Amino acid sequence: MNNEKNGKVIELAEWFVGITGIIYVTGFLVAMAFADYMGAREVISEFLRAKYLHVGILGVSLPVIVIGAVYAIMELKAPGMMPAGTKLHGSSVILVFNLLFTFYTFVLFSPTGFLRSSPYLIWTIFGVTFAGLIAIQMVEKIIIEHIRVKFDSLARWTLCALIVLGLDSFCFRDTASRLWEIFFIHGKTFLLLVASMAFLVGRVKSRIDTYEQPRAKAALVIMTSCIFGALYFLTVLTFAYTIYPDIPANRGGGDFTEAPAIVVYYDSRFTNTIPTEINRSGVSQPLVLIEESEKWLVVADPKDGGGPKAWRDGEGKPQIYSINRDTVVSFIYQSRKLPEAKNGNAADKSM
Repeated sequence: MNNEKNGKVIELAEWFVGITGIIYVTGFLVAMAFADYMGAREVISEFLRAKYLHVGILGVSLPVIVIGAVYAIMELKAPGMMPAGTKLHGSSVILVFNLLFTFYTFVLFSPTGFLRSSPYLIWTIFGVTFAGLIAIQMVEKIIIEHIRVKFDSLARWTLCALIVLGLDSFCFRDTASRLWEIFFIHGKTFLLLVASMAFLVGRVKSRIDTYEQPRAKAALVIMTSCIFGALYFLTVLTFAYTIYPDIPANRGGGDFTEAPAIVVYYDSRFTNTIPTEINRSGVSQPLVLIEESEKWLVVADPKDGGGPKAWRDGEGKPQIYSINRDTVVSFIYQSRKLPEAKNGNAADKSM
């Protein structure tokens, strides 16, 4: 009994290490690709950073959601998997994907303060989806049997249309144009690559049981893994260049349009070594903090290259400045929305 428990613990630990490793490497690749996009790759070259886990989670979220859902659907479609007298409805599949995509978009792309000011929106979609499905199942039990099948199909598709076309439009009314820009202008290639990986997994899942020879199955898995690995690498790079710049910086992304500015106070011993473009007699003008490490602060002037919105949309790039932390005494965070506010809107961070 103890050996069985120990085996499960070891297996769980191996899975944890493997998954964490994939997330970490993904985060490293995304961070390096984005740093190269911004012109700061040589500065951000440390491999061991906790930030890569955060960035990696952002990078793998949508592929995991889509691929996991497709795999589960393929599993449920197999004979004998659903309870007797039930089937997997197409409308339910759409509602599941809609719910997952809703969580993804709200968490990653909603404007700063949106979840605080409108917390009911995401729970409205969640609640109406499950309440509607439960209500349909309850009504089915009390209606005449010969119309039950027609009612079930009609009611589910009606609920699906009301949520996807009606409720989603209402909840996303303030962010619809921005989400269209993110996914269908900037990120369409990313979505196609994620869909390709999901299709590949679903196709293999449906075909692998038709191969009787173990060697044939192994060959199929190896060939699929090679294709999947190439697709995954392309997906990570595409995410870094198209989707990551649209994720707000306060959530670990590369959109600095609402990021606070910082004013850097330099050590008087090193002021002569600081570029004059960001040195005003020992103090910098308000800057955008692009990245930071144990040794460097990577900053840019928010007026350079068209500003943070142009950086995000790929219409311009700023001049990047690397400041050695040894030359900094302290720096102050300022609100870029309320630059005139001096009390309660700035934070002094001593080095």
